[in-house]
Amino acid sequence: KQWENYFPIQNLTHYGESMGIITAIIGFHLAPLALNQCNFPDTIKQKALNYLFESALETGYGEALDISTTWQTLDEKKQSSKLIHQYKTVNYSAVSPLLFGATLADCHDDNFINNLTLYGQFLGKIFQIQDDILGIFGNPAKTGKSNESDIKEGRWTILIELLNKNCSQSDRKILLDILGKTKRTKLDINIVKKLMAKYAILEKTQAKALAYLYKGIEMIPNITDNKDYQDTLKNLLEFMIKREK
Repeated sequence: KQWENYFPIQNLTHYGESMGIITAIIGFHLAPLALNQCNFPDTIKQKALNYLFESALETGYGEALDISTTWQTLDEKKQSSKLIHQYKTVNYSAVSPLLFGATLADCHDDNFINNLTLYGQFLGKIFQIQDDILGIFGNPAKTGKSNESDIKEGRWTILIELLNKNCSQSDRKILLDILGKTKRTKLDINIVKKLMAKYAILEKTQAKALAYLYKGIEMIPNITDNKDYQDTLKNLLEFMIKREK
């Protein structure tokens, strides 16, 4: 607001976007700076930094794919969705932070790393599923984002995937025709949501998340036998599936 007296609105928007990008760049570089100032041995810090930057590259690739889906064909959307989940959400939200911690702990136990990775994948998949659910069925007042944008942008989410698999041939044609459009209207969004209600897609999606929750819980004893740590890992899985924003 304080800048509105100095800049026309178009320049004000550019200023805000530029400051957002600059802030993100500064924030990203604070992480390696903080790590470099920690008292870990130099060899461990180097390994951790390498892992951090490799993860950042994968996340950037996933994010680039994600923002490109709006202009992709349906076949391209389907192919991109799995890569986006792999490179962006699952790794960034769960696997990478866990393995980064294991790297700092100088862990060389391959069995532990494999179990931790599997747990992280289940955790990340739950996060992605819940994110997709909130993107269509979430309360904007709680999430802070629209519950229409995923459909409006034609994103191939897990809910769209399940709807495509479970609906009739005639309804599938309606769905694919809508997603194949260059732009989707309010009416299109409502039609897709009604189809989801018709085929109980929300319930099917929640069941998929629950399946990953149980698989994640099964992995916990393979990671640690400490009861407090086990409770923490279990609570983290449950938090991901219950979050409302």
